[in-house]
Amino acid sequence: MCMAKILLAEETLFKNEDAFSFDYVPEIFSFRDSQLHSIAGAVRPAMRNKKSSNLLLTGNPGTGKTTAVKITFRQLSGPYAVCINSEICSSPYRIFAEIHRSLFGFLPPETGVPLPSIYDKIFRKLVNEKRSLVVALDDVQYLGSEMNRVLYDLLRAGESYAGVKVCVIAIANNSILHRLDDKVRSVFQPDEIAFPDYTRREIGEILAQRCALGLYDGVMRPPVLEEIVSATFAKKDLRFGVEAIRKAVARAEASSSTIVNREHVVTESRHQEEGELLPLVPDGGIRSGELFERVKEKMGYTKFYRLLQRLEATGYIKTEAIRGIGNSRLIKKR
Repeated sequence: MCMAKILLAEETLFKNEDAFSFDYVPEIFSFRDSQLHSIAGAVRPAMRNKKSSNLLLTGNPGTGKTTAVKITFRQLSGPYAVCINSEICSSPYRIFAEIHRSLFGFLPPETGVPLPSIYDKIFRKLVNEKRSLVVALDDVQYLGSEMNRVLYDLLRAGESYAGVKVCVIAIANNSILHRLDDKVRSVFQPDEIAFPDYTRREIGEILAQRCALGLYDGVMRPPVLEEIVSATFAKKDLRFGVEAIRKAVARAEASSSTIVNREHVVTESRHQEEGELLPLVPDGGIRSGELFERVKEKMGYTKFYRLLQRLEATGYIKTEAIRGIGNSRLIKKR
């Protein structure tokens, strides 16, 4: 095919490619009803300009924390609701500049306007309009040493601006409370909502839903999707699976295929695990203790055990208990 035809081709395997973007908010958000209800219950008072509970959402990447907040904000009427990526906006000035953009529709000038002026403008607007402010700080751990100042300035605003009510939703992989000063911890006092890892079944259903939304019928064959599901479960990150599907479909398109085959799928975790452990497992099997002896100079037992779990979960090995030898297991390739 000549280059002109490639560039002008309108055929695509994607029905809706946006369904595979990281910031896509799905209409169907499965397996997080409990977390959604908890978030909604905490911020509901803000709709009446009343004090809402602060929240701390914790869980591994790709467990739905940010999506749950965006879905809640989409249904929130009354307060100003702002979701800020703290990895990108990692300073107090950038945080309050983003809040300013949400309230006024534009960013303040990058130079010439001091932070106190922006701060004052934001909270005077809230006073005049009698509206609350709900701020979600996504990946809040990236604020580092500035985390205390940002939280303190947001949560103590009501002392300087009568009637102002601010709710903060901190989103992080792990608890951040131990990193806060006592004075900040005393005003934050969040309700913690945990987002557990998705099970393999849940990952399979979610990725199948995403394929139904984003791809034409028949593009993603079930065996290929199962391989992506297994690799995603090993990674413990749903975003890995979503991106793996997008890349596989793009490779299929580039090779002029109308379906996604196994050769279009690249799963980094599989290559890593095969390279570290699988070549050391003989066809007849090997005891776990003996296998660890062969790799203990390269990795500790925790990593070794985690890799074994991933390999078994993704179907590359199976393990059998050996009677009478403690916790030893026989490891075999599938």
